[in-house]
Amino acid sequence: RLVGLPLAYALAASDATVTLAHRASPDLPALCASADILVSSAGSPALVQGEWCKPGAVVVNVGTTYDEASRQLLPDLQPDLEAFRHTSLVVSSPGGVGPLSLAILFRNLIAATSCSTLVTAGATTATPAVPHAELLKWLHSQKWSLTSAAPHASRALLRELDFASHADAASFLSASGAAGDELDHHPACSELLHRCAEGVRITMKLFTTTTADVTSFDLALARSIDELYAGYTDQKG
Repeated sequence: RLVGLPLAYALAASDATVTLAHRASPDLPALCASADILVSSAGSPALVQGEWCKPGAVVVNVGTTYDEASRQLLPDLQPDLEAFRHTSLVVSSPGGVGPLSLAILFRNLIAATSCSTLVTAGATTATPAVPHAELLKWLHSQKWSLTSAAPHASRALLRELDFASHADAASFLSASGAAGDELDHHPACSELLHRCAEGVRITMKLFTTTTADVTSFDLALARSIDELYAGYTDQKG
């Protein structure tokens, strides 16, 4: 499953005619003799014999078995590679596809890391609350106010956001949820109120449940929400 099927699909996608077999397949020597490319990943020592392979074939060993007695990895191919001298290429193991697989694995890991987004870990019980004086200073330049979230938290950030329609409000809630995903921190409370001709009002409360107070995570989320809301108010204007 790790090699055989994925490789079969890849070869078939390249217009190769693929035959799958296993160590109990009837007339295995004849099947091997018909192959231009023979890849063995059976994990059965010395299963494939050189005389089974057609002249000019490419023979690649993937399967290995650890032998307790010799403390060695044994390939699926017979040990005497001279038996494959009539083929155009023979690759046995260990030392064959293993180093190549490892190199490709690390190449893919580096590629995945370079295009991934680093996500900050969420708040924990060790996350400190924002000191009151520092919080008041922050609020002085913000559109958020300070409120209580009893019995869940002693302090919380509060802001009311107005939208022209339910569609805008729902879209904003979805976008703010995505922003929360990036921070691994989400609004503790979001209340939606339909006000008929006046549109829709969302009341948001931010606090950190694990700390039961306002933390730096709430300030960061508040800034993200402000940036998102500015986009909606700009469109409205």
